[in-house]
Amino acid sequence: MFRNYLPDVMGAEEHKVVDSLIKSLVYLKEEAQREGQAFIAYAIEDAIIHAKEARDSKYTPPRAHNTK
Repeated sequence: MFRNYLPDVMGAEEHKVVDSLIKSLVYLKEEAQREGQAFIAYAIEDAIIHAKEARDSKYTPPRAHNTK
């Protein structure tokens, strides 16, 4: 999901942005769990996993608009 919006090779600034996004998502997940919103917490956890995968991969797949 996030890979379509990230550069092909992420630099230090892009890593900082994704790390900040992950921290925000973790906070939102904790709040959803505290409020008893299990489905929302599950969806946020999925977003966290995708963000971590995008951050940790060296290259991202081609953008959707560049594929035929």
